[in-house]
Amino acid sequence: MPEYFVRLLVILTLCALTGTDCNKQTELTPVEKNGKWGYTDQNGKWIIPPRYVLALDFLPTGIAAVVDDSGWVYIDEKGEFIIRPFLFDNGPDYFSEGLARFKVSNRFGFFDEYGKIVIQPQFDFARPFSDGLAAVCEGGENRRDGEYSYRHGGKWGFIDKSGKIVVPLQYDQVNDFREGQAQVRSGEEWKTINEKGE
Repeated sequence: MPEYFVRLLVILTLCALTGTDCNKQTELTPVEKNGKWGYTDQNGKWIIPPRYVLALDFLPTGIAAVVDDSGWVYIDEKGEFIIRPFLFDNGPDYFSEGLARFKVSNRFGFFDEYGKIVIQPQFDFARPFSDGLAAVCEGGENRRDGEYSYRHGGKWGFIDKSGKIVVPLQYDQVNDFREGQAQVRSGEEWKTINEKGE
């Protein structure tokens, strides 16, 4: 598949996952030159020189996901490094309820659509937010099933958007919250809890 179509497919997938309007006109436009990507203004002047392997459109909040020699990273409109997102589905983690995951020293945290860290990296694993809560895990290990990976073992609970643990990390397995309820497992027993863990 030609490189242009691969890039287009990545962009469309990320726009769908992040809820970004891919047709939105921005002041900076990703442009390829000699196999590298950078950004020009509306007059075609280079604002960020072509130095990236791949460059996506800027979000309305003023950050853009690009690929440098070390992988995916978010930059600002000056080309300055902001944060390296957690990789999911071969691209940067998508924003769920305004937050996306990142990982530092094998610990997970969350940042917002401006690139600001909202929850410091402190968990062995974390899933995206759903219904205002995110499932987090301590212990366990990552395992692969074909091209997909999952977390096996450990103790699970839930945090709110401030990073506060609202459901203690005491379950062997959990499903994400939907409409105020989640399925959780202790041993062989599954039960339904509310957002207070009751």
